[in-house]
Amino acid sequence: MQPDIGIILSLNDEQERQRRTAQSAATQKDTFEQKDSDFQQRVKEGYEYAVRHLGAVAVEFSPDTSKEQVADLVWQKIEPLLETR
Repeated sequence: MQPDIGIILSLNDEQERQRRTAQSAATQKDTFEQKDSDFQQRVKEGYEYAVRHLGAVAVEFSPDTSKEQVADLVWQKIEPLLETR
């Protein structure tokens, strides 16, 4: 079984570095955030592969983007795909 569409939400590289730097040592990090930069890079490459080869849609946004704005960005990407069905 194959999904109709995959949506990948991401920050650009510089924004991601800034976000990580801004996190204080006191901030509780989840399991994913505790992994080293090599792991993070491999995950990113997996997502990029999905966009290139599996038909996923990538949506980049800045950390200060509201939920409503993210929803609008996603809709702008997927609406044309829905119209072709």
